[in-house]
Amino acid sequence: MTGTDQHRRLREQLGAYALGHLDAHEEHALRAHVDGCESCRAELDSIAPAVAGLARVDLARLAGEPTPASDLGDRIRVAVSAEHTMLRRRGRSWVLAAAAAVLVVALGGFVVGRSSSPEPPKGPSEVIDLQPLAGSEIEVEEATLIPHTWGVEVRFAANGFEDGAVYDALVRSRDGTMRPAGQFLGEGATAVVCQMQSAAARADSAVFLVTEADGGDVVLRADLG
Repeated sequence: MTGTDQHRRLREQLGAYALGHLDAHEEHALRAHVDGCESCRAELDSIAPAVAGLARVDLARLAGEPTPASDLGDRIRVAVSAEHTMLRRRGRSWVLAAAAAVLVVALGGFVVGRSSSPEPPKGPSEVIDLQPLAGSEIEVEEATLIPHTWGVEVRFAANGFEDGAVYDALVRSRDGTMRPAGQFLGEGATAVVCQMQSAAARADSAVFLVTEADGGDVVLRADLG
């Protein structure tokens, strides 16, 4: 074995040496090498902090396969849908505000606006009859349902939701199971444009509901057939 090969073999044993996994003969040989090799000595010093960290690992917690919570998928979809809705509203406001600023810059002011209807859906869609409950001040401008391979998406534009209030969207399956479809904030007289998504198959979807947050009253309902 050449000197280069010997050096490589000993260098590859540094990790095992730091963890105390070498036998007495191997440990003695490597220790003698490290004492005379500056580069291996420096590498061994760099390994020491990692070894100290491994000593604090609780191996009992690593046993078995991790099991995610049964509702993890639904909670992720709710969070993503709510964030998506919020970003769409903010993005639309910024774009329209910039356009209005160009028109009125000579007056030293600006106007903030927003669209009051959803983007046209891509792919097959169906108009649904999304109706406010009796006595509600909410007015629905339009509502459509879009089936996907992963579930259903309901797009609607409506005004009259309480300003700053949080609302839940839900899809009730034919067996009575309620599946979340996202959350949004009311903006009073300003129309909100929502794209609510649920992991409910179209064939299994019976009713689309919008309720006040945390199990409050139903404010909008559409029978999905």
